[in-house]
Amino acid sequence: MTTTSLSSLLREMQTWITISPATLEAAELSGITTKNSEDLRYYLKAWVGGRYDEDPQSLVDSLIHLIPKNT
Repeated sequence: MTTTSLSSLLREMQTWITISPATLEAAELSGITTKNSEDLRYYLKAWVGGRYDEDPQSLVDSLIHLIPKNT
């Protein structure tokens, strides 16, 4: 499986949902990837499996909550 970063998944989600540049930058600075985050792996698998097809905003909200507050 290829490693996916939180920021790259959020950038992909911009196809459907507007995400602020500050949020994208914070996600990039967080360094969170599927290699070091079980939560991100879960959300990515759920997205690929179609779980959020009808509600991509819910996925984006969950992904944003993965960003540490101090980033």
